[in-house]
Amino acid sequence: MELLGLSIKESSPHPRGTPLKTVLLLADQILSALEYIHSCGIIHRDVKPDNMLISLDDPNCIRLIDFGIAVQCPSGTPTIRDPIAGRMGIAGTINWVSVNASYGMQFSRRDDLESLAYNLLFLIRGDLPWRSTVDHRDGTVFGTMIQVREQKQRWSGTTLADGYPTEFGQFLDYTRALGFEQVPDYSRFRDMFRELYLHSNFADDRVLDWSPMESSHIDVSTAALETGDPDPILSAGQLVYVQLLAGPTIQGVPIKDTYFRHDPAFSQDEWLSPPRPAVVVHSAFNSSKRRHEVKVAALKCGRPPDVLPSIPTVMHIPA
Repeated sequence: MELLGLSIKESSPHPRGTPLKTVLLLADQILSALEYIHSCGIIHRDVKPDNMLISLDDPNCIRLIDFGIAVQCPSGTPTIRDPIAGRMGIAGTINWVSVNASYGMQFSRRDDLESLAYNLLFLIRGDLPWRSTVDHRDGTVFGTMIQVREQKQRWSGTTLADGYPTEFGQFLDYTRALGFEQVPDYSRFRDMFRELYLHSNFADDRVLDWSPMESSHIDVSTAALETGDPDPILSAGQLVYVQLLAGPTIQGVPIKDTYFRHDPAFSQDEWLSPPRPAVVVHSAFNSSKRRHEVKVAALKCGRPPDVLPSIPTVMHIPA
């Protein structure tokens, strides 16, 4: 048995993302690892940064570990067990699991590759739109599962890779289009990532670099890093007129998308709520999340309640 070192999760925590060279080398290695275990009739089911460890013998070699929930490659018609209706969890980890698996569909080769695609996009971007939903869950487990799978479906590979090499988005879109029993074309994407490596003029030393990436792509989450924290946009005690953007779901929390892309699905009349007056209770800039956060107390007619209800409101930094 081989003793291994740090995981990819521990080695690449920087919000700007991981250097492209390292992500491409990792893609090559994990694609080969998945091709091998799939050829042995095994589906991993939990491909994530925590399960990719650096070899102590060769720091440029990544090992895929933890086959605790692995299963045999299935055949025939996939079984489907709705995790929401059945009030049960899903195999794998919610941030990385495929869309089909999040609906309770039986795992196959395509699901391991879709999970890998999320990993690669996470590493190159530094984040994924739905991670905050899981990391700061304020609803039920099943509500979080619904929110994450809804957000994944709203984000195509092309959209997730916007501003980054398109190959990563193409890979995700390809995995999502695979059939249940279809054998993926591993070599096609391994060659594609190798071609990108060559065209990027990286040194042919295959050395993994975990230093913070100096990226020219700056989005809302990183735009203020170089300019310091802005002042709060409101003050406690101010009167404001607020409107919720989406009504609560049956799980008690709205479908959230921290990257704030307009979704027509939540523009229907049933999602609209009337504006109402409120008093600002707290307003501050959250440095770690790079966003303004405001908490207000809604004003209501009638007898004052014993405890004044408050509505947390998140206001993002303008691009």
